[in-house]
Amino acid sequence: MKHTQGKWKTREDGTGYDVQVVALNPTLKRDVIVADTEQLYIPLEEAEANAKLIAAAPEMLEALTGLVTLLSSWTIDEVSLNAIRSTDNFQKCRSAIEKANN
Repeated sequence: MKHTQGKWKTREDGTGYDVQVVALNPTLKRDVIVADTEQLYIPLEEAEANAKLIAAAPEMLEALTGLVTLLSSWTIDEVSLNAIRSTDNFQKCRSAIEKANN
């Protein structure tokens, strides 16, 4: 994976105008900024929600990847398997994984 490893979390920067997504860098032994949702034009509550969504991205990617791998490996009959793989949600999962990894 190319993205910053570790658990991502949100924090306010102390100004009341900025919410950041940070991750612990094991080499530096401190948090590094992964994303910054400076919210001069949106309410702080919306910026916090955006930051929480961004912070959850690595875990969602891992869950989606695991789900697609699991569904792709099932040995149920081909008709059922093809039906699952052709669903809109399955394709959205695959697209989201591809978007995150490219």
